[in-house]
Amino acid sequence: MSVEIDNNVSGYKSLLEIEIGLREYIIDSFNKAYGSAKWIDDSNGPLSIFTQSTNKSGEKVTFYQKVLDSRIYSVNTGWNIEQSKEIHGLYFLLFSDLKFIIESKKFRNNKGEKIDVFQLNDRQIKAIISGMEAIFPIRNKLAHSVFISTKELKVLQNYHDTVSSMINNFNFFIEKSIKRENGIKYIKTLMPQMIRAIHKNEDIMEHFDHLQNTMNLLDIELEGDYISALKMIEEYSRLKNTKGSSVQIRNLIEDNGDLFNTFIK
Repeated sequence: MSVEIDNNVSGYKSLLEIEIGLREYIIDSFNKAYGSAKWIDDSNGPLSIFTQSTNKSGEKVTFYQKVLDSRIYSVNTGWNIEQSKEIHGLYFLLFSDLKFIIESKKFRNNKGEKIDVFQLNDRQIKAIISGMEAIFPIRNKLAHSVFISTKELKVLQNYHDTVSSMINNFNFFIEKSIKRENGIKYIKTLMPQMIRAIHKNEDIMEHFDHLQNTMNLLDIELEGDYISALKMIEEYSRLKNTKGSSVQIRNLIEDNGDLFNTFIK
């Protein structure tokens, strides 16, 4: 390969790790600050404090609404609807949007108290933000398959080193996105098995423990029929551990015929 192509391949790898690492760091920081992964679905949550003009009329929407609109747009332009649901909402924001999130001092907890979401000092935040601004034009080149120079590649690699040194366990955050995707695939394989077991009134305890551990570890949020299935699985598990609940279990199974038809092929 030519030097130009080598530069772009190496640059894209560095950029990919930077973007994934920063997005996962933001997700993890919000999860900890708000005590739950559900902040992404809260119209009054942390993404609601940011507004942005979306068209020539000057109409502004919050980042929360921007995520919703981007999900719809992705499906309308050919994305698989299930894949669109599986991707964490923060990935629907632009890389440049992350700058405003990281540098913001306006975050408040559920009690309205001001909080520092990101465990970074002012010097570290300034370094991360200034580095982001420096790589914006390089990122745009890579996104449009324009060759970058060896000097620009070095800028990307230096920024990668800077972010890695400032954010603890940066490589863990990169790996977490892969684990989340694999976790979602695992859950969507496991849940139909559990639904079949429930339909036969069999024990699901071992599978249920695996399901809960995977969801909690990877901050996975389910949607659509999977939410309904999870509620039934949780109720079935509770009843299975309750004496004298055989009639309730039978009623639960009988009342969820449509759900069984959805998952049992």
